[in-house]
Amino acid sequence: MRRRLLLLAAGGALVVASSALAGGGTSIANAPELPLFGDVVGGTSNIEGAHVCGVAGDATEFYRVSLGAGDVLTLDYWGTLPDEIVGIGILSPSVTDSTLDQANCVLSQSAGSGRVAFNAPYAGSWIMAVRAATTLGYRLEPNVQKYARAALTGPKVVKRGSLVILGGGIHGVMNSNPGASARRATMQLWKHSRWKTLGAVLLGPAGRFEYFWRAQQVGVARLRVVYFGGAHYLPSRATHSVRVTAK
Repeated sequence: MRRRLLLLAAGGALVVASSALAGGGTSIANAPELPLFGDVVGGTSNIEGAHVCGVAGDATEFYRVSLGAGDVLTLDYWGTLPDEIVGIGILSPSVTDSTLDQANCVLSQSAGSGRVAFNAPYAGSWIMAVRAATTLGYRLEPNVQKYARAALTGPKVVKRGSLVILGGGIHGVMNSNPGASARRATMQLWKHSRWKTLGAVLLGPAGRFEYFWRAQQVGVARLRVVYFGGAHYLPSRATHSVRVTAK
């Protein structure tokens, strides 16, 4: 695990010794992309004069976070200096160093440690500010779950005993090159006032699938495909109804 050691020198200056993992930028202009799915450790004594989330005069570092519409950024954070209160702020992609003083944070939280979750309303390179009074030392554990959208299609009316071909896809998942555990969904049938699992659905290269189901009972059959998501993908589901008629 890559770590950064923060040492507060006798003169009050913060000395940072690190491995290849860099901390944040001292301005929006030089803010690096936030590393995801791992530990991020950083700190600075650089004071940001502009207001950040309504507060000026804090030691601040900035990151960029590239998110698609509907993606969720979850961030666990805590201070690494004694009695430190760390502030986390999310600013819109359009904010610059020259407009920072007048900009409002779309999310703001301060604590010795905590978790924030941000659901991106639209795609963009969002700005994250990490700050603390006078001297900043912090550790982050970020994670992004990508938005996924399930779709399920098929015939509206079939005869009892017919073999029904259902199709659809989990859009947004395969485009991100997920691992094997993310390549599965589940087909379910509403029966006896609950969802009964029919079987697994294997997703193709573009997230598409086909599922074969035998219509056995007259009436309206409700089917759904469920994508349970995981560490890197959000869950999603879609429903389709088929009217089954007698022969």
